[in-house]
Amino acid sequence: MAMKTTIILMGHGSSVKEANDEVAAVAGLVGRMDDRYTVKSCFLQLAHPTFMEAAEASVAEGVERIILIPYFLALGAHVARDIPQEVEAAKARWPQIEFVVGKPLGVHHKLAEIVLERVAENIT
Repeated sequence: MAMKTTIILMGHGSSVKEANDEVAAVAGLVGRMDDRYTVKSCFLQLAHPTFMEAAEASVAEGVERIILIPYFLALGAHVARDIPQEVEAAKARWPQIEFVVGKPLGVHHKLAEIVLERVAENIT
C-alpha cells in the first residue's frame, strides 16, 4: 500500500493577499493534476498558513510523508537556510513523519516556455 503523502507548496508569503492566493491556486492545480496526493500551500513569512500549521493539519489527517516544494525561482537564503530550519523543527516535533524537501523551481525549460508565452501576450 502506498504511503499517505501530502505535498506542501511553500511560497514566500506577502502582505498582498492576491499574491498568496496565486500560490494556493497553483497548489490546487497540482492537486487536480494528480489525485494521489493531498496538496496544501503555506508561506515562509507574512501569511498563513505557515509550514508548521500546514504540517500540523497534514499530521492530523493521518499523513505519513510530507513533501515540501519551495515555490521559489532560485536557491537563495530562504531555500538554502530558512526552509531547512523549518523542516528540522517539524522533524523534531513529528519524528514518525517522513519529511522530504524538493528543489525550488530553478532553471527549467518549462519556465523558459512560460517566459516566451508572456512575451507573446504582449506583442501586438
